[in-house]
Amino acid sequence: METLTIGLFMIGLAFLLFGYQLYLLLVALFGFGLGGGITYSYFAIEGASTDIQLLLTVIVGAIAAIVFVFIQRFLVALPGFFLGAWIGRAAAFEYGLSDFGTFALVVILAIFGAGLALYLFKSIMIVLTSFAGASVLTFSITVDDLRSVAETQSLDPIAFDMTGAVFLLVFAFGILFQFGVMSMFADDDDSGTEYPSTYMDR
Repeated sequence: METLTIGLFMIGLAFLLFGYQLYLLLVALFGFGLGGGITYSYFAIEGASTDIQLLLTVIVGAIAAIVFVFIQRFLVALPGFFLGAWIGRAAAFEYGLSDFGTFALVVILAIFGAGLALYLFKSIMIVLTSFAGASVLTFSITVDDLRSVAETQSLDPIAFDMTGAVFLLVFAFGILFQFGVMSMFADDDDSGTEYPSTYMDR
């Protein structure tokens, strides 16, 4: 088993068990991978030298990682906003509301959706990090898949069957374990005992 595979496996295990404490790292890695991958692929097509490709990939990836960390809450609120807007639009169409009524309902539900996503921030991050960890640990996503994503600029290589029994069991275990850890920390806090802080608490 190559070093990269072992490293990816360890990262997956860390996110599965302690993802909420490490979620900023996940956000930064996603930003670095997205920014760096697009940059590397673009300059590869343009025919730039390998050294220039790597340098620009690291620079742009680092900038993207920093930006993603700063807009993390926006990234969580945005799907809630659009989901609320979509529900509002569908409801308005179903009940035949006027243009103003449709607009008002869409805005209200969009804001509510964004607010609900922020309120459930901790739970959302636990689910997302457990999903990421389970994907890696069950080899649903491998190093070769990630390389293919960078080369093709497509998410198709990391698409997999999310209904597999092993994946669902590991995914569920990660969620339950993380909620158990957070509950334990909360109990310690109530008793006045110091416990490891998360990035959210800093």
